Amino acid sequence: MRALSAIILATTILAPSAIAQEAVPPMVTQSVTQPVAQAPAPPKPMPADPAGNVRALKAGEEAAKKTLFATAPEGAAVESRYGSATLTLKDGTVRPANEAETVAILAYFNAKKAREEGEKQETMAILTAEERAELDAASTAVAMALPPRSRLYKTDAGWRVALNDGTVREPQGAEAEAMGRREAIVARLDARIDEVLAMRAAPLRVLADPSQKDRTGEHNDTGVLISQPLVFNRAAVLKGDLSARRDGFNTYTIPAGAKLFVVDGPDALQAYCLPSKSKAGLFKMLSDWIPCFLDKDGDGMLETQTNGGKPLGGVYMYASGFAPTGQVMQPAGFEDLPYLEGYQQRIGLAVTHGSFIKKTGTHKFVVHAWVGPDDKERQMVSGTLRALEAQEGVPTIIEMMGAKIEITATGKQRIAYRVVEPMPMQPYGLEMKTTYSTRRVYY
Repeated sequence: MRALSAIILATTILAPSAIAQEAVPPMVTQSVTQPVAQAPAPPKPMPADPAGNVRALKAGEEAAKKTLFATAPEGAAVESRYGSATLTLKDGTVRPANEAETVAILAYFNAKKAREEGEKQETMAILTAEERAELDAASTAVAMALPPRSRLYKTDAGWRVALNDGTVREPQGAEAEAMGRREAIVARLDARIDEVLAMRAAPLRVLADPSQKDRTGEHNDTGVLISQPLVFNRAAVLKGDLSARRDGFNTYTIPAGAKLFVVDGPDALQAYCLPSKSKAGLFKMLSDWIPCFLDKDGDGMLETQTNGGKPLGGVYMYASGFAPTGQVMQPAGFEDLPYLEGYQQRIGLAVTHGSFIKKTGTHKFVVHAWVGPDDKERQMVSGTLRALEAQEGVPTIIEMMGAKIEITATGKQRIAYRVVEPMPMQPYGLEMKTTYSTRRVYY
């Protein structure tokens, strides 16, 4: 878990000095567990948004790791300390790294630390100004409760107070009470941070639709009970026409303005993929594969074409594989889109009336989740089938994916329903399977 509690585990809280205790503000510092190695070259400018910054830093770390693996002896363990580097070979021999190895080792550890710092910044950026002020006030209360010149720090066994005379003990009395309040705040903020990070990590998200609440209706041929938007967390749009060939003969053109969904691609790159089935019915010639494009040289142009897999009945949940396919004849630029403006699909719940047992007056239903480009062309999400029984005229609540639907059998094959609670906004992801079904991936 990368959240607030992970960031503050190494935090040391210092009590104010014994002199002018009321006037000296408490200090909160980060203890350093590893020296920062000097980078062999200045870091490249990072994107302004923290999430994009972390993706770029991960790519940098991955590149540095590959360089290190190519430079250091196979199977060697590497260590960096105060700007120097050593290697422990497979036979147990320990030796100083040579110049090339030292550069690669320091570059990797620096990239790793930069990524960790970027993740910390991303996590802290999630907090509002009010939440940060609340946390700071709680830390101040802890510091003021400590004896003069003492410090509070975290160990594997829990928090400990180091007194000025060298004694170490557990927090007591007002100290423990202040720490308890602080940890309660951290736990609450952690829960919210986890939700945000999970949302960002998922390829898609379900959008909330409050207008669905208390909506009523009757079962029809589609069986749809509720339908809400499903969007990719990352989206982009082409700034110009992109022409490419899948094979050596057929060239196709994706016009400027076409919307792409964005997923993690090979070699820490982002893959910009075309959902071939749009609302306008365009790109039907591409319905048997997912063209995904890469910007390998970082010049802002999509110049490499890959195969992102096979769409599932017009549904685009993810892309994978990214085998080089054909060639791009005319590269095109792109720009990011807010997820609300990207390619949208639908997700919802549907019900099927199974049978009616006249002797007992019991109706049997089957409810399942579905995804699709619209409410008509739907693919069932396997693993979500849920059977239920109910007496005629007796409302029954079904809960699935955070939604609550009240279902009432009103006749032999007639069903009335009411949306008690629509699906909340939530992370979502599916993966393709060769059986042409789908499986829910929980984050």
